[in-house]
Amino acid sequence: MTIATRRGRRSVVLVLAAALLVGGCASGGSPSATGSPSASGVPSPSGSPLAEAELKYRIIDALGHIAFCDPDAFPVRRDDEGELARQHLAEIRADTATFAAIAAHLGVDPAAATYTAEQQLAIYAAWKELRVLQLDRDGDRYRFDVFIEPDAAGA
Repeated sequence: MTIATRRGRRSVVLVLAAALLVGGCASGGSPSATGSPSASGVPSPSGSPLAEAELKYRIIDALGHIAFCDPDAFPVRRDDEGELARQHLAEIRADTATFAAIAAHLGVDPAAATYTAEQQLAIYAAWKELRVLQLDRDGDRYRFDVFIEPDAAGA
């Protein structure tokens, strides 16, 4: 796994393992960075597989938000992001596993019939961030590349 920061590229060996150990260990037995992977992820503490979006959130929670080239801001900023959020909401909801992870992360009801404009924007922003984090299975592990923003202290 490689993580790139604005200060240069560096190789980090245990970050994904740490992110997955937070809650991705198989129940019972000794902790494992990846457990027994299935098509949808690694086992959660309850023994059921984690959805890929949940794995991505564990990485984001461990490393911070991902810096990416937002297609709504580059090369030309669009002022209609609220409209784009509204337009993409059905597509986002159609991916039920990802939408469930987004809803849980944002603390919104995934079964709600409607969402406020602010909730739609938050859902849309979360969906875009999750989409840029690509997890590539490598045997019983995942590999990924991310760019992370320095924290407020510049570290």
